[in-house]
Amino acid sequence: MRHELCRLTGAHAVELLKKREISPLDLIEASGRRIAEVEPAVMLCQPCAWIKGVITPKT
Repeated sequence: MRHELCRLTGAHAVELLKKREISPLDLIEASGRRIAEVEPAVMLCQPCAWIKGVITPKT
């Protein structure tokens, strides 16, 4: 279940925290892993978004 923690709803996460089935650190670590996993893909999409005018480049 640890690999799916970043996909929980807030309500479900709170429920599991109250039951002590997970810890706050578990949620933080899962979020960090997910960010590391998807950040390169997100960063690659920025030039495409600039070209399409969806976002503007930082100046």
